[in-house]
Amino acid sequence: MPQPKYKTRRSKTRSRKAHNFYQQVERMELSRCPRCHALKLAHYACPVCGYYKGEQVYQVEEEEEKAGA
Repeated sequence: MPQPKYKTRRSKTRSRKAHNFYQQVERMELSRCPRCHALKLAHYACPVCGYYKGEQVYQVEEEEEKAGA
């Protein structure tokens, strides 16, 4: 089996992998959360309410507004 004549440069490898990554990012679709109707990534827990497939996955802490000092 033939072997490569030269070692592939790190920049060449990384640029090839980056191209594939950015194609994936563009294809990510947003969907609506059935509970709070906020936009979220498909197959991910909702960042607003913390629910996924009808079950609470994590507790979302509400931000308290700070009064002016």
